[in-house]
Amino acid sequence: MNFSVKSQTETTEAVEVSILTIGPGANLYDKFGHSAFRVADKNNGVDYVFNYGTYDFNTPNFYTKFAQGKLLYSLSVETFDNFYARYVAENRWVKEQKLNLTVDQEIEVFNFLKNNSLPENRKYKYDFFYDNCATKMRDVLVEVLGTKIKYQDSLPFEPKSFRELIQQNVYYNSWGSLGMDVGIGAVTDVT
Repeated sequence: MNFSVKSQTETTEAVEVSILTIGPGANLYDKFGHSAFRVADKNNGVDYVFNYGTYDFNTPNFYTKFAQGKLLYSLSVETFDNFYARYVAENRWVKEQKLNLTVDQEIEVFNFLKNNSLPENRKYKYDFFYDNCATKMRDVLVEVLGTKIKYQDSLPFEPKSFRELIQQNVYYNSWGSLGMDVGIGAVTDVT
């Protein structure tokens, strides 16, 4: 998606930034769900999804690199309608959480995402636990907003190992479970 200087300067007070959360899919690589940013500005007809979960299936040793956290990912941009239709076609749910940001903060996030989507900035080394589509939501907001972030609720926390968390989404003793255990190894036992 090409962003012109014009689109950067004409963002209006109608801009809204939200986080999209997508339910788990049927394949091993989408068993853990997905997250992306949505930026909509109804006054300008802008409705984009910034998707940090884009990868190339033709990458040699795709599944091994995925399981080991060595797969190269990139940020892609598409219209919300296309993004939403794809996940609905896969029978996956999509939930939207609008962020309670000021207009200036929303414009800052939008500008950061546009800059991050440039060819020279969009690629990153995926890490199954520490650098993925979900952690990117947090990282972008921390990078742009810093200490201005306020969390409304705190949920009860029960420490679990990565292995226990994986087992919630990959059927225990399945081929997928075995592959994840072998591919990732002992690092999954960390809490």
